Amino acid sequence: MKNLFKKTVLTAALMGAFSVVAMAEEAQPIAVEAEVVSEGYQLQDPVATVNGKEVSKAELENFLLLSQGVEVDEVESPEVAIQLVKLLGTQDALADEAKKRGLDKDEGYQLKMRLIGDLFLADLLFQNMIDKGEISQEELKAQYDAAVKQLEKNEYQASHILVESEDEANAIIADIKSGKTTFAEAAKEKSLDTATASRDGSIGGWFRLSMMDPSFGEALKGMEKGKMSETPVESQFGYHVIVLDDVRDLGLDIKPFDELDEETKLQLAQPLFQKYVEEVQEKVNVELPKAAQ
Repeated sequence: MKNLFKKTVLTAALMGAFSVVAMAEEAQPIAVEAEVVSEGYQLQDPVATVNGKEVSKAELENFLLLSQGVEVDEVESPEVAIQLVKLLGTQDALADEAKKRGLDKDEGYQLKMRLIGDLFLADLLFQNMIDKGEISQEELKAQYDAAVKQLEKNEYQASHILVESEDEANAIIADIKSGKTTFAEAAKEKSLDTATASRDGSIGGWFRLSMMDPSFGEALKGMEKGKMSETPVESQFGYHVIVLDDVRDLGLDIKPFDELDEETKLQLAQPLFQKYVEEVQEKVNVELPKAAQ
């Protein structure tokens, strides 16, 4: 399984403590009782008992997300569960000691707690606006439709002839149309792209339009399979004469809007909430003190 222990200053210190003194007797040991299952381990609720106090699954879940950035369901063994609960228990023990010393009354601590609390309140506001329909299902559906429209659904194969000027490209198109030369011959003789020239102009392999110069990709979208561009296509590299050799559907499995899970709908809602944030921000008046003379 993946490494669940994110390298932060706090967890590094705690993990270091476990590796050095895990088997040592402590004055106030953190006693963890957890059900051990050899295969298919699933956390219970409560997940464990720490020094006689039950630890709920919700408490461990929030701790893991905040300190490790992982989901509680990613815990796959009792050994890992015990270590993670020990991290939580150790944090609680350190916090208790700090409170005994009155450090929770420290102004810096109080300020940080207010600011952190405000961040979580803003997150709750986001969820509340969705729950109350202030960000409607219709708005989410519009976001979904826009996202689906932007998805690249095709791959392409194409050939091109690259030259420096538009006049050169027009002359090549005229010669090919008149039968004076073929596309393959013109590519070998006149293309500045020597790599594709050696393949009769073929770019080689399948590609998506986003991988190409924007003007090149835009030209391909409007072309028919097997056809040559009627006019030169300008890009940052020069002027192209293009043939669309083939196109295929990627066969994307796009879930209907009604089948999206809540997490995906939250992602769709974020730009809408951001608009609300920007509206609120516009009303925030900021005045800096006058500079001292």
